[in-house]
Amino acid sequence: PWMPLYGVRNPSTEWSGLVYLADPGEEMWTLTLRIMQSNEWGNYVWVNGVRLEPPFGREDFSASWVAQSWPIPAVMLRSGANEVRVTIASTTPVMQDRGWRWDDLQFKEIVLWQR
Repeated sequence: PWMPLYGVRNPSTEWSGLVYLADPGEEMWTLTLRIMQSNEWGNYVWVNGVRLEPPFGREDFSASWVAQSWPIPAVMLRSGANEVRVTIASTTPVMQDRGWRWDDLQFKEIVLWQR
């Protein structure tokens, strides 16, 4: 379901969660999540404090969930808890509404995986 606020903050411009790994090893990992309604190039995913490039892709206005993936070097991960964070940008001035200037996007199914 659509949950507009995280951490009882309004605006809710940041989300974070933890993923636990026994041993990241030495092979490359991939972080994949599904997004909808990303309108700004300033929306980012972070892993253990490192910002991933590129930012979220812009919405295609098809009202469908789109998967986006980022390569994650094993050296960026650690045994135990690893923080995944999403930060939301403010919209461009022409898109800002009185009292609301932040992008509103949805994301789900965050998966950190290895081949």
